Amino acid sequence: MNFDSAGAGLEPDFVGQGRKLLVDGLLAIYDRVNQTGSPAWVSIEAPSGVGKTRIVREFYNRLAGERQPQPAYWPGSILGSRDMQFDDVSARRKQVYPEVTHVPGSLPAFFWWGITASLRSGTTADALAADLGQLKAHEDYLDDAWGKLTTWGERNPGWWKNPTGAALEEGITTVVGSVFESLAGTVVPGVGLIRPALGKLQELSKSRAASRDRLAGTQDIAPSAFDAVEETFTLLSRLAIPGLPIVIFVEDFHAADQVLADLVARCATSEAAILVITTSWPGYGEQREHIRDVLERTQDVRINVAADGATLPAPFQPGASLAPLGAAELATVIQFYYPLVDPQTLSRLAIRYSNPLALELFCTIERYRRRFPEGDLKLSEAEIEKLPRSIEDLYRSVWEELPKTVREALVFASLGVPVSVQTQEGMWDLSWHRPLLVDALTTLNRGDSALIAQALSDPTASSTWARQLSHNLRAFHEPVQWQIALSDDEFLFEEDREEFFGALATAVTKSVNLEYETGDDQDQSAPDKLYRARLAQFLFEKGLLAQDALAIAVLSVQVELAQSPLDLPNLVQVSEGAMNVLEPHGPVWCAVAERYARALWKSGRRFEGARQYETVIAARMATGEPDDLKTLELRTDHALLVTRHIDAVRGAELFEQLTKDVAQIPDAPTYALRHIDFGRAEALTKLHQLDQALPLLAQTLQHTLGDADPDQKLIAAVRSSLAEVYFRLDRPADGLMVLEDSIESATQNLGADSLDTLILRANLAGQRSSTGLPEHAITEFEPLIVQMIATLGLTHPVTTAARTSLAFAYRKANRLADAHKLFAAIYADIREHLGANHPEIAEIQFVLLTIGQQDEAWEFLIEFLEAEIPHHGHEREGIQLSSSPRTVLAQAYALTGQHEQALNVCATAIELLSRYEEPSHFQTIELQTLQAQIQFVSGNEAQGIRELEELAELCERAFGAEHERTQYVQAKLVELQDT
Repeated sequence: MNFDSAGAGLEPDFVGQGRKLLVDGLLAIYDRVNQTGSPAWVSIEAPSGVGKTRIVREFYNRLAGERQPQPAYWPGSILGSRDMQFDDVSARRKQVYPEVTHVPGSLPAFFWWGITASLRSGTTADALAADLGQLKAHEDYLDDAWGKLTTWGERNPGWWKNPTGAALEEGITTVVGSVFESLAGTVVPGVGLIRPALGKLQELSKSRAASRDRLAGTQDIAPSAFDAVEETFTLLSRLAIPGLPIVIFVEDFHAADQVLADLVARCATSEAAILVITTSWPGYGEQREHIRDVLERTQDVRINVAADGATLPAPFQPGASLAPLGAAELATVIQFYYPLVDPQTLSRLAIRYSNPLALELFCTIERYRRRFPEGDLKLSEAEIEKLPRSIEDLYRSVWEELPKTVREALVFASLGVPVSVQTQEGMWDLSWHRPLLVDALTTLNRGDSALIAQALSDPTASSTWARQLSHNLRAFHEPVQWQIALSDDEFLFEEDREEFFGALATAVTKSVNLEYETGDDQDQSAPDKLYRARLAQFLFEKGLLAQDALAIAVLSVQVELAQSPLDLPNLVQVSEGAMNVLEPHGPVWCAVAERYARALWKSGRRFEGARQYETVIAARMATGEPDDLKTLELRTDHALLVTRHIDAVRGAELFEQLTKDVAQIPDAPTYALRHIDFGRAEALTKLHQLDQALPLLAQTLQHTLGDADPDQKLIAAVRSSLAEVYFRLDRPADGLMVLEDSIESATQNLGADSLDTLILRANLAGQRSSTGLPEHAITEFEPLIVQMIATLGLTHPVTTAARTSLAFAYRKANRLADAHKLFAAIYADIREHLGANHPEIAEIQFVLLTIGQQDEAWEFLIEFLEAEIPHHGHEREGIQLSSSPRTVLAQAYALTGQHEQALNVCATAIELLSRYEEPSHFQTIELQTLQAQIQFVSGNEAQGIRELEELAELCERAFGAEHERTQYVQAKLVELQDT
């Protein structure tokens, strides 16, 4: 096999027999994917600098050279496709996909999608959209190639069920192209599908002609950004067929965000011809929950290539490995840079540097290249002994050789990285914003400011140290490079650095004020605004930025991030950072605080969200009128949050006061009245007053449907609550009918991927499980949750609720292994993302134990709860939060025979609740019922029965004999009496 690289001359020869066999194995796996249409995932894990990316680039070279017809669509190598010099190893790193100029007559035989996860920046949605720019750039050519491999019916399965849009247009253009007779002879369900559309032929045939023009053209195929994030997996699985497989290469997979990680997992477990290749550092991915979750879910389909030299499965041949390169192989790296190197020098250097990256970094140190311009490197043993050993020291040597102006520019750039503000993934974002830095530089009294600004604006000048992420954003390649630039004190004294920070603050203030006062955001993208907000917080914490400037910067990015559920973690993180340092005053602060409260609620941090609502409402009422419409809207949201998740009695009181207040407002807006009525109905439902809730919900729905501009989101919410009431009134047929109609309406008016539609579908599946159809529910939940993860994210509370419902459905269907596995995953996710004090965590752990029945696990749960419960506060919210873990702890004690401890826990929880709640509060009743049962099983049968009798009488007085709480206690009493 000839391993001469298609990119020969651009980098050292590809060496190492084990690595060449790895490339052979990757090619064999690609062939298998291409033949069978089934996916595969190869994960390469090794420390930095070992050569992981080089192996994958060589695999690309083999694909381009051996697996595509002529004329070739893909260039022969990734490096060779780029109009760049690669004299420096840093410039070659992170090059993971080729630049393509279309060759006339060529079509792709595969699609190569390369992503460097560690260099993605900004918002989750924008980062994925930027990656998808590659796919979008090639989409037309892929569709043309795909069209030649499939029949029209295969390309558009079920087209007659939705005879509109792209499928119809392709059908018509295909007719125009050549196969009218074939299509016209097809039996088409329904009538009048093709003929009415023939009037569009002229317009649509232009699209077909454009396809032919593309094939003949020579235009550059450049990545472009687009918004169809939710369609990514559908597009990939649609295109990836035998004859046109997709290769997805993700470098630094350990740094992937949740969306990218899940997309990789879905592709690797799909039914499409997709080969996934990832590289990562050993152990780093497992430290991040969403990466660990993906690795666990895909362990049966993933081939792991590690640096330990373990034997790999077929089709890898024996000997395929990442084994360290030998001295002779390392020598070829040196000879690439110094072809006339002295033999003894060659031998000593190959022994000193066993890591290929370290060796290349030495070879690119400029002073040696100047000293030996003919490539005749010769160093004494003493000189070699003095050479830097570590990769960091080698990088520092390379840094010292950069032009003075470039180094000075990069020092300023390092100061523009807001290092005190972490990203939502907990990793440092090493990017800076070129226009803001240049603007700051122009205000400094420095004679070289213009030269430094020019160096910052020229991506080629600093390409060995940083790369361009977007029009405005740049980033250091590696953390060590940023640290070296930051620590260089040759150019700036400490007062110079402080002066530059002040200039940055001025630039940020100017930018945000212009946007706030005029609406001109200077064409800044969401990633630009996210960076600006983080920089603003960094400068505010240094005392250099005014509060309003930080608040405006955060408000601007909040508006952007709120557009995508996938960016909810980013939204919470940037809001939280600002709210931790801002003083509560002013209209901009109120706007930031309002969005933060809503983000906390959406992310599942409900008690914190409620407190934040109360803070911002108090601030608005202190400066404005209580009946201000914005204040009413906030009060309505707060009341609904309290009703649903904290205290329904308190929620009902809040809605009662809102109803009185809005009645005093002349010409109160319709939307305010509708939402308050809906909230009142929600409170009645939570308080089990279903006979009153039902007519109020029906009335609210009727009024909303009759509005001039019906609020479709409110309609979906009201119908969902209406269905719940029907089910609780034992009218399942009515409930199912309402949910099915609601889903159809929400899909049509709000979209299939809207939060409201997804919630309705989850409610329907959950009701199927509750009504004795768990298997039916499972078939609905499984694809729905996949869609939720792609649209909302893994840790969105709606996704978490749906996953929990699916786990309970598994349990009802007696699929205990599946239930246990899913509950365990949910438990880990909640603990990592929402904290150990979240009210659901102990309950899920309790369910895990009732499934597993492991004595040692019970002991763990008891220890966990005993440690966690004391941390819960004694405010009203704290009591609510702590009662649930105490209930679970009491049950755990009881089930392990520790009855005295169980009774003590019940008594403590009941006493705490009694400080704030009536004796008829549902949690008090639940705890007293549990206490009576524990008395009974501990040998105090008479005491247990007497306590339940007294509790039943209390419930009957408070709610009536037919109320579900009364009947619940009566049922427990009968159980004990019959025992």
